[in-house]
Amino acid sequence: MFPQVLTSLAIFFWLFCGTIIFIIGWQSGEQFSLRISVQIHDQIMHRLLHAPIDRFFDKHPVGRIMNRLTTDLATIDLSLFVKLSGSVMVFFATIIPLMYIHAIMPWIVTFLALPFYYVVSKMYLRYQNAIVPLRYCMTTAASHSNSCLSDVMANSVVVRGFGEEERLTSLFAAATDDAMRAMLTDERLLKRWLMNRVTYLWSFFNATVYVVGLFNAATLGAGTLGICLTNLLMLETMLEPNLELMAGALFELIALARVHEYAGIVQERAMRVPEDEDLRNHSVRYLRKKASALAMRESDGFVEVLKDGRPLLQSSPDGRVLMLAPVDKTGYMPHLQDLCPSTSELAVAGDFHRICAANDATGSAKAIAEELCKTAKSFMSASSLSKPPEVVLDLQSSWLAEGTRLEVQNLRAGYADMPQDVLKGVNFTVEPRMKVGIVGTTGCGKSSLLLALLRIIEPRAGRVVINGVDTRDIGLATLRSSLGLVPQDPMMFSGTIRHNLDPFNQYTDGRIKQAVRTAHMEDFVQSLPLGLDHRIADEGSNLSFGQRQLLCLARMVLRQPPLLLLDEATSAIDPHTQESVQDTIFSAFPSSTMLAVAHRLETIMQFDQVVVLDQGIVAEEGSVKDVAAKQNGLFQKMLKAKTKW
Repeated sequence: MFPQVLTSLAIFFWLFCGTIIFIIGWQSGEQFSLRISVQIHDQIMHRLLHAPIDRFFDKHPVGRIMNRLTTDLATIDLSLFVKLSGSVMVFFATIIPLMYIHAIMPWIVTFLALPFYYVVSKMYLRYQNAIVPLRYCMTTAASHSNSCLSDVMANSVVVRGFGEEERLTSLFAAATDDAMRAMLTDERLLKRWLMNRVTYLWSFFNATVYVVGLFNAATLGAGTLGICLTNLLMLETMLEPNLELMAGALFELIALARVHEYAGIVQERAMRVPEDEDLRNHSVRYLRKKASALAMRESDGFVEVLKDGRPLLQSSPDGRVLMLAPVDKTGYMPHLQDLCPSTSELAVAGDFHRICAANDATGSAKAIAEELCKTAKSFMSASSLSKPPEVVLDLQSSWLAEGTRLEVQNLRAGYADMPQDVLKGVNFTVEPRMKVGIVGTTGCGKSSLLLALLRIIEPRAGRVVINGVDTRDIGLATLRSSLGLVPQDPMMFSGTIRHNLDPFNQYTDGRIKQAVRTAHMEDFVQSLPLGLDHRIADEGSNLSFGQRQLLCLARMVLRQPPLLLLDEATSAIDPHTQESVQDTIFSAFPSSTMLAVAHRLETIMQFDQVVVLDQGIVAEEGSVKDVAAKQNGLFQKMLKAKTKW
């Protein structure tokens, strides 16, 4: 009785240990798989978000990127650990029984098995060499179908307008057929080709072991021979599921390799560099109850903000912004952090920044000072009980505070690996607060010039200098945050109107409403039931083209960029909307230097200067009146052609 109890306890002990080991191994495998998935996802997304437009996104269709970020990543997330651990299990479950058989059987079995193992391994390698390209073909065809689908979804109106439904349906069906052919060739043809041959060869191997065992039955014994044959038959029955598992592991590794290709994507230059620390603009928020007690003093239009009776801020010479006061006679040196000592972001901004806006107050040093000097008690209301009053400051670097002077010096630029330059030595200068029109025939390099200014395409020679700073010496984020762009095709995000105008939550509702009013969109926004919280559909499909363009313009009105770029902003809108855009351009950017690529020449006739491009070079430059009066000039010919048309 006692030995039976010990046996039972031993069995339960080993079952318990096996269960614990299984749970620990499974949990460890899951954690390992999740860590790999998270690291791969974060790395790939970082590389994609910093990939250059011309050298990556212009060469890779959307469907290919979608396929790798969805199907391939999902495969890695869900099946990588299961398939790889299963393959390891299959390997040991096959090798250990075979080693046992060869250990107890006569040496003649091992000798006769060598050709069998060689032939089976060669057939499996041939199968593997065939299914790997097939798997790539299948995923590539799936990428083509995804690209076709995304193109149709993004351009459904154009597809229907030109009657291209049948052609695109045929393309989608062909891409889907290619993917299905590749999958079925593996599943129904190559796998059956391998299984039939391995099964036949394994049957002959079983027969060989059985015959050798019969001739050596006296030496081996019936039990040993039975164990050998049982193992061989068990391995034979497991051939197909084992092959399925190993092929699945191979497909996991293929998905991993496809995703890993994006880890080596060429990258844009650094977003931020130490040298541009003084050039960045900042948006800072802090609670008003934590702010220092301030007072305002005004004399002959000169405004000062006092802290403890000493000047902390003073108005700029033009009376539009507040700047730090100079060191007083007692040696007191004011700092921006004195506004709210507990806010570290004010120290990061530096003492050379100016306060160009405080909450809704902007454009007037007096209004900004009055807003800063308000106390928390001034905002006691029902809403302030749920959300304490804040101070939102816009801190502008002194780099572009006095206006933006742009110098383009012998600029040469092109796209990706194409040896031909699109811009071939462009030279011109724009003085601060000037409005300059860029005109020329199609393909002359107008839009490419704007891309070079934003460093979306990197200059190959020459340089772009903004207020004495070469744009190649500063970070891309610092450069692009100092510039504004209104594209020809307005870009809308899926979200509310407020989110589209202020995606980084840097401005107050008062300033957002003021920007909407300036862009002549106030009546439209007020007519919506949710106002600024009205949701915009994908790519702004529930808005007209003109409304989207005006919202893009309102986004720039809110930001007030020192250098504003307009890429044919009025080329595809109706005359009424064009009038609204023109009125906003001339009235809403008093401190901005403006470069406008013009398709409609009448929109730039009131500008200060015009630059005419021809085949990547500056053909004519000067005031609009002087260039238009130039005999047989390109701009004069364009105006005459416009008049005749």
